[in-house]
Amino acid sequence: MEIYYFQFCCSPFHKSDNFSEYEGAFINCWIKAENKDLALVIAKNNISDLQWVIDKLEEQEVVGAEYYRDNSDGLERYNQALLNGSCFVIHTWERKPN
Repeated sequence: MEIYYFQFCCSPFHKSDNFSEYEGAFINCWIKAENKDLALVIAKNNISDLQWVIDKLEEQEVVGAEYYRDNSDGLERYNQALLNGSCFVIHTWERKPN
């Protein structure tokens, strides 16, 4: 199985806990799956469960440990996906006051 990396730009579900606090987020996903289509389904379902709406797929790659040769944080997340099947990291930005 491969590890697929995706980065999505997302908005919070309306009326979710995220909606009152955050304007949006980049959600990085490392998914262990048999193919890219299955990895995308897993990523999208998990993002929806976290109460985010995907606005755009920003990046997608098949990655290996060598991809993160100079990136210890990325390697840690890759290894977590190897162990647990997936890893999600959410980078939010706050909602601007009206």
